[in-house]
Amino acid sequence: MENLSGISGYVASTLVLFTFVAKDMRLLRTVAIFSNLAFITYGTIEWLPPVLFLHLVLLPVNIVRLGEALRATCATGNRTQADSAQTLGAGMTACGQSPVAPWPFFLGTPKTTRPALPIR
Repeated sequence: MENLSGISGYVASTLVLFTFVAKDMRLLRTVAIFSNLAFITYGTIEWLPPVLFLHLVLLPVNIVRLGEALRATCATGNRTQADSAQTLGAGMTACGQSPVAPWPFFLGTPKTTRPALPIR
């Protein structure tokens, strides 16, 4: 088992390195998904709960973000515009996406602050 553990750890680390050099958001998210799977394997074999739980949380995040990037590409038909739509939310509204997450329904309606006093 030590051999599988070492292999999965090195594969996961190499995949993380590849995500840092990827210029295309779709490629980055795809490699990150495989990196998450490799780290989940590594964290399970070596029983490293922080590594395991971190990548169990990051895996669905990367899957959702990859889906958003693919939908942006399909919606625009323009790869360059779709890439910019995944850069810190710029242009996401043009693709029908909101760059800000909706207010969580379980927190209730956000309270408004008092209006500022007029300056005299």
